[in-house]
Amino acid sequence: MTTLLAVRHAPTAPFAGFVGQSDVPIAVSLAIAREAALAAFQGFDLTEVWSSPLCRCLDTAAAVARVRGVPLRVDRRLLEISHGAWENRTFADIERQEPEAWANYCAHWASTSPPGGEPLSSFAGRVSTWWAEREQRSALVGHAGVLRALLVVVDGLTWSEALSPEIPHLGDRAAWSLSFRRA
Repeated sequence: MTTLLAVRHAPTAPFAGFVGQSDVPIAVSLAIAREAALAAFQGFDLTEVWSSPLCRCLDTAAAVARVRGVPLRVDRRLLEISHGAWENRTFADIERQEPEAWANYCAHWASTSPPGGEPLSSFAGRVSTWWAEREQRSALVGHAGVLRALLVVVDGLTWSEALSPEIPHLGDRAAWSLSFRRA
């Protein structure tokens, strides 16, 4: 049985735009993030901890792996979706500077991507490939997009359905996690 317990990284500084694959730090202490992740994984006999290479996930995942005495695994397939040329830009700036592209993206977000960005199908494909290789009791400190992709890939939700549930940051809710299983 493959089991994955997944949490979203701790909050980063508020930003009303696309962060995506930009490497921004968490906005709380690592100790707070670590304790929240340990609480979420409490009672789970995990064999490894996974993370994207971005510090907002990696720092917490490394601390959890160290405390739990299990290997830390880092995989680029766990990076957040790329928003291409729109990364580090606010929604308001994009709408003002590229109104047609913004309107097209908002109307067709499931089948298009920002300029130079990653299509949802490619994003889901790389997360699916990573999931297909799991055979243990793993923990993941991940990005909201990756957790939503897992809801699509593993649980069979549509992208619209996967965008509906709130995916809180570590520390926003005590001991919150998503669980994925495969026989």
